[in-house]
Amino acid sequence: MAAQGLSPLSGYEQLWGSKKAFVGEVFGPTLYAAGGQTINASQLGWGGFDFAMVCGLSASGTFYGYVQPLPVDATPSLPQQTTGSFKLMWRVLATGAEAGAVDLSNEVMKFFAIGV
Repeated sequence: MAAQGLSPLSGYEQLWGSKKAFVGEVFGPTLYAAGGQTINASQLGWGGFDFAMVCGLSASGTFYGYVQPLPVDATPSLPQQTTGSFKLMWRVLATGAEAGAVDLSNEVMKFFAIGV
């Protein structure tokens, strides 16, 4: 698998008006570090993300994930600004704990994003 890569599903990227939509897979890093895996909009050739999420469990069913936009703002204002990157937080399904320093290169999750 392509370590730390983003791989589109057939038929994506799509344009939604002036926005772009991406549905694909995100691959885990060879060595996951606490605090999350950074995903950059530039990996898709984009200027920023309006929205991003991962869906369901990893390929093995051992992990689930969620995204944390960067930079983290304790007092966000509306409307939320486009962000250039986010952290993908990998969690162990059985315990809910963040994955430790483990090799996630054989893990993959579905990924959905809207951006510019």
